[in-house]
Amino acid sequence: MRKILTAALTASTALIATPAVAAAPSVSCGATITEDTTLRSDLVCPGPALTVTGDGVELNLGGRLLRSTTGPALTVHPATEGAEIADVRVTGGRVSGDVEVQNAHRVALSYLAVDGVVRIYQADDASLRASRVRGSLDLQYAVRPVVQGNRVISTAPDSGPAISLLAVAPRVVGNSVDAGGNDGISLTESQDDERGLISRNTIRNADAGVDLPHGGSDVDVTRNRISDATHGIEVSAYGHRDVRIDGNDVRRTSGDAISVGASHAETSGYFTVTRNRVRDAGGHGILYTPDTQYDTATATVAHNDVRRVSGHGIVAPAASGDGNRVRDAGTAPACVGVTCR
Repeated sequence: MRKILTAALTASTALIATPAVAAAPSVSCGATITEDTTLRSDLVCPGPALTVTGDGVELNLGGRLLRSTTGPALTVHPATEGAEIADVRVTGGRVSGDVEVQNAHRVALSYLAVDGVVRIYQADDASLRASRVRGSLDLQYAVRPVVQGNRVISTAPDSGPAISLLAVAPRVVGNSVDAGGNDGISLTESQDDERGLISRNTIRNADAGVDLPHGGSDVDVTRNRISDATHGIEVSAYGHRDVRIDGNDVRRTSGDAISVGASHAETSGYFTVTRNRVRDAGGHGILYTPDTQYDTATATVAHNDVRRVSGHGIVAPAASGDGNRVRDAGTAPACVGVTCR
């Protein structure tokens, strides 16, 4: 009898001591996410898969597959038109389809494998980190975006840059980019309030490895490794000022390795092209040719190391600078406008 009473008491105590475990929110195709959610299984949808509209929400894909056969696989935007969404985190899974973020503050995407386009539009302090994107990354009207530690593989020829930014003060750092014949990283800055940074990226198979097509200002392009491209670093068109191109390694370009300038450039401020290493260019090593009718910029081209180029080593008639080194230039003189040794 004593044994029976003891067993009953033990069982009752266990029932009282064990808390009830809340069930995870169920997720189905077309769901709107307004609270922290973790996927428990793959989700394959015939249309848009998931939409996040709640502030402060974390969507953990749990290593699962989120797939849409038509429309975006994942959308992050405010619930009300004209409002904004803030402090959303999406992490840890595979996405087959596009990812779209709009009208947002501090949206963080990380540890994702995306087969599609990641589009971020009108967002402040958005970030994409430690992810693989097989498609492209498109940030428009972004303020202080961070693109760091990603692998981006452009899969469609003539589809636009692998990473395209219309942004203020972006940080594009430590990414590996296979551009598939498109531009690697293309930056147009809409304002010049803060400096932008493109640094320590590895870029290959590009038209232009780093392209500043127009309107770029207050940008540092530093310590990138660019290979097997038409052009390594290209600054063209109009409106550029205060650009620093420093410490980059550019190899095996069919055209000019580093080129700055275009007709009607209307530039001001300063350019510095310093401490870059150029190897095996089919055009000039470094070419600085502003339009002197419009250009009022101060340019310094100094301490660059250029070897094995078909054209001149350095052409910079409107620049100052010394300490440049050129070897095996195909066109004499090795340097125009600056001192070489």
